[in-house]
Amino acid sequence: MGLGDDMMWRGEAYQIHKRTGRSVRPVRKGRLSPRKESRVIWQDAEWIQDDGDVACETHPNQGKRWYNRRTPYRPKIAPYQFTTQEQRWWDLNLKPKQPYIIINPTQKKRTKCKFNKHWPHFKDLMLTLPRANYVHLTHAGQHEDVILAQTHQVYTPSARQMMIAVKYAHVVITTEGAVHHAAGNFSIPTVVIRGSCIGSKTTGYANQINIERKAPCNEDARIGCHTMSRCQECERTMQSIDVQTVQKALEKCLALRDIDELNCK
Repeated sequence: MGLGDDMMWRGEAYQIHKRTGRSVRPVRKGRLSPRKESRVIWQDAEWIQDDGDVACETHPNQGKRWYNRRTPYRPKIAPYQFTTQEQRWWDLNLKPKQPYIIINPTQKKRTKCKFNKHWPHFKDLMLTLPRANYVHLTHAGQHEDVILAQTHQVYTPSARQMMIAVKYAHVVITTEGAVHHAAGNFSIPTVVIRGSCIGSKTTGYANQINIERKAPCNEDARIGCHTMSRCQECERTMQSIDVQTVQKALEKCLALRDIDELNCK
């Protein structure tokens, strides 16, 4: 499973635990898969155990993820606990930059459908946005990163540092993927540039402004294409989303954040 899939399964497991009070084990077709220790995003979750009382399928939709086969799905959220070391990492690297806006142009290298979710205009966007504290999280592993104007590059050694960075973000701008799942879990106002690949009715959260488009490869922009292969229609759709559209969505997210802060006073 990818990191986003791990987060969604964690949310499913938490809902089972909350309902039953019992620990949950990951299974695929009734067999343990994968082990908790192999999934960094599960390791703080006491309710997930390799020998847990209740089985929860990782691929429940006829052998696929919940949202595959263009199935409407609302990801569930779960609490996260960060270690003292992870909190100190955030204090050192990101707390001085608050309030910060995360800009996430990162794409996995080794996936057939990476271009379907790739928005090629992040460099142009950063040349037009007003001054603010923008943070570009860079990652270990097989990811493609770009150099962006007026951003602070912050290296995240693992997904745990990415999660805590997102937890305290003011706003996030990202494509569909792990960062949008993290932001959804913490209810951070987020611009999700989706195009026509994976729609908001299948991996969407509250507090997110979704830029999605209908294309010949899908019948409903809110569902999406969902092909696991390279799709020229999805690529063209992402290329057609202009910088001004993302700017307007960011303004709406900032307004949403301002309303939230007013309500807290």
